Amino acid sequence: MSSSRAAAGFPTHLLRAVGLVAALGMLAAAALIPLPADAETPPPGPCEPGYVAPTPASVAVTEVPIEVTSTTDDYFVLYAKHALNGETTDIPVSVTRGEDGTTTLSDNLEPLAANQYRVEKYQVAKPADVDGDCVDDIIELDDLGAYNPINSAEKIDPIDGAVAIDSHAAFQKLAFQGTSHESHLDGIAFVKFWIFDPFSDSPEVFFLNTKRHVYHNTFVRAIGYTGRDTTGDMAGQLVWHPNVPAPDGTLGSYRFEWGAFAARTFEETERVYMTLATAMPFLEDNLYFYPETTRYFSSYWDEREKFDASRIRILLEHQVLADVDYIALNQAEGYGRLRLMEDDDRPSPFDVAIYTSLPNDLPRVAGTITTVPQTPLSHVNLRAIQNGLPNAFIRGALEVDA
Repeated sequence: MSSSRAAAGFPTHLLRAVGLVAALGMLAAAALIPLPADAETPPPGPCEPGYVAPTPASVAVTEVPIEVTSTTDDYFVLYAKHALNGETTDIPVSVTRGEDGTTTLSDNLEPLAANQYRVEKYQVAKPADVDGDCVDDIIELDDLGAYNPINSAEKIDPIDGAVAIDSHAAFQKLAFQGTSHESHLDGIAFVKFWIFDPFSDSPEVFFLNTKRHVYHNTFVRAIGYTGRDTTGDMAGQLVWHPNVPAPDGTLGSYRFEWGAFAARTFEETERVYMTLATAMPFLEDNLYFYPETTRYFSSYWDEREKFDASRIRILLEHQVLADVDYIALNQAEGYGRLRLMEDDDRPSPFDVAIYTSLPNDLPRVAGTITTVPQTPLSHVNLRAIQNGLPNAFIRGALEVDA
């Protein structure tokens, strides 16, 4: 007898009941079958109950550049010795995924001696939390910018900024370039930064979306840090110079300078220099400190020996101005005839004097133009400010037809 004929002898509601019981039996049996290993609940992450921090393997450092034996299952944390709060301590300077065979680990500042470095090896499948922010290293390394495995700052809305800059393109995305309330930054690309608790074991580094936050205080409000004690925090800006050479001769360098705070010490400058470098892993020893602002220049010269003995690279104004063809040092209005000044010439009050070198003495004029760079504190500019007259540096002033 066929199955269709056998079924015909049963009421339809009984057939449906038998089918439902069979289906429930199959589900119950499936529940008893163990799930494959890759489908099991993932192990707890940092700061979750049951999390056990992995123990790293120590890797010997015998020479620089640092090359380690590796597989793609490994990742490495590079530490460098640094004086902090009067003691020498190891600070993490990079986190790098392993490659098949060997992996090169780099400190993106001027290299130290091999005995100044330490390397720890971890497994990608069992990551640590080096910065102690409750997010594991691999999650942070794979989403660099939103996270940073050696920056304890929390993830913020990208409309406000980032906690790492992993490329020049990422820098440009955050940078403002135009007319700034800080006139010495007019026309050049810069990104502002804020570092909370810079001398702690886990400083928090933020790079502002400077197109949105021209002022540091608006950023602090936007990320909800308004109520925090910011007494020891440090802020400033990073500036891009496409035509300033790096130490290896390639064009393109960054400088950092302090923001509108009291003059900083060498120790504060060194700490921020190191901290910024670790949050910009794409750097290739092309980060400089720029001390030539009215507030900090004297402090730099007072501690010059400390700077010279450190890894901090210094960028001075004459090096920066190789990248600049025009600076309006004192914006004002004046009328007169253009006059090229020769040796021993003395201008009249009706002359807009053009100088090919900075004069030692400057009488009353209608305005000044120099074809060589000047500083805001040069004699020429101070006289222009005093008399309310225009003063500018124009590199090719004598090459342009009037």
